[in-house]
Amino acid sequence: MRLSPVAVVLALFVLSACAPADLDPALEGGEVSVKGGTDETGPYDVVPQWQKPAKNHDDTWTWGVGASVVADTPDRIFIVTRGDVRKDDPASGDRRRTNYVVVVDRNGNEIENWSQWDTMLVAPHSIAISPYDPERHIWIQDNTRQQVWKFTNDGQLVQTWGEANVIGDDENHFNGVASIAFLPDGSVLFGDGYVGQRVVKYDADGEYVTEWGANGPMPFDHIHALAVDSQGRVIVADRDNSRLQVFTENGEFIEEWPNVRRPNSIHVDAEHNVWVLDGRAGMGRLLKYDEAGILQDYWGVGGGVCVPAGPQRSRVEASTCAPGAMSNPHGISVDSEGTLYIADYNNNRVQKFVPKPGADPARLVGQPLLLSD
Repeated sequence: MRLSPVAVVLALFVLSACAPADLDPALEGGEVSVKGGTDETGPYDVVPQWQKPAKNHDDTWTWGVGASVVADTPDRIFIVTRGDVRKDDPASGDRRRTNYVVVVDRNGNEIENWSQWDTMLVAPHSIAISPYDPERHIWIQDNTRQQVWKFTNDGQLVQTWGEANVIGDDENHFNGVASIAFLPDGSVLFGDGYVGQRVVKYDADGEYVTEWGANGPMPFDHIHALAVDSQGRVIVADRDNSRLQVFTENGEFIEEWPNVRRPNSIHVDAEHNVWVLDGRAGMGRLLKYDEAGILQDYWGVGGGVCVPAGPQRSRVEASTCAPGAMSNPHGISVDSEGTLYIADYNNNRVQKFVPKPGADPARLVGQPLLLSD
């Protein structure tokens, strides 16, 4: 097709007007486009090999599963595992009962070890800090010992719920308690979820208030996480039903968000976004929903379980060990600087993700939501 002289002049004018921005978008403060890639870590750069060995790791023992993580400050990150595993054969089932709760600095180096509780812990599932608590108490749920503990920020035991190693379904007995959420009035919600299939509510003094679940209109199948949104609604990760369920804080059913394949963890941020870790086999993703349950964004890559180097290690297995790849991502936390931490359960590690320069703020996980009482 042949252009008229007028069209040629117009085209040259448009091109000359756009040239500076096209040559250097950074001059206008825009995000520079990058060729290639598959958006594996979204708006973040992963910090390779961030989690360093614990002080008592040796030639035999290394980190066990990355069960949970919570950032107290950017220089004080709590990591929960289920004990050490053998370095040469992490899938052997051999386990050393230590390094259950370890605190690391921003570089992943151990600065505290709550080894005083090693004989009490069996299989800690999650760790949390209430965003409403100025004293920053540490909460841990153990879905094998059937207990929930509240500690001071420096590791002194304050309160216990549940009877050790006794299964039940009343106000002080659990059957697979695994998760927790906080309300601004100081009350807490426990997800008694691996077998018990109920949400149990306690007041600010730790006294039983109510519960809902197994006998309700929408039965649970493996409650794996809880969160509270900006409307005060309780979002329940109903994992083995591949959905999220939404309730009032006293258990009245509101709605469900179906087709969330393996919701492992939920984080509601100050911008009212609902972030969900999807740990389905072969797919490790972070999903972003609005509070209406509409998918807004996602990123992440998964695969088979990361295995030690050796002659039997396939290229597929090796690629899963790459920084950023996830196998059954299990817990999520954000520090006050916007750094993201993900407990990479099957790969026996916690990964650190730092926002890329010029990243779209809408794609970044925000600070925890704070409701007014």
